Amino acid sequence: MTTNESDFLVEEEEDEIPAPVSYDITKAHYDRLKGRIKIGLITDEYLPRFGPKYVLRFKKDLNITTANFLSRNRRDIKNSYSNIITWRNEFAHQGGINRNVTFNEVVTAYEDGKEVIHCLGRALHG
Repeated sequence: MTTNESDFLVEEEEDEIPAPVSYDITKAHYDRLKGRIKIGLITDEYLPRFGPKYVLRFKKDLNITTANFLSRNRRDIKNSYSNIITWRNEFAHQGGINRNVTFNEVVTAYEDGKEVIHCLGRALHG
């Protein structure tokens, strides 16, 4: 996302966000989210800025969703999410791809990892 796109999103949200604090948080930290989206950063750095209830909601939903998904599919959504970030970073910063991973494994990890983002969305919209 370009700077102009991020400015547009913040400008669009400015009219919808009643609390100036929420706008300031969004504006000040939006660009940092682009490449820093590991689960630990979400729970330890980003969500606490909105309040502890969001951290608790996210952690609880993530743990429940992880357990349910693991029992149904025998795959861990947290590992899948982490793998996608690792593979993306290897490609973006080192210019290479992991030769031990198949295309189907990447697609599966991507689909599984989206569950983490769904948990984040549910935590924020609670």
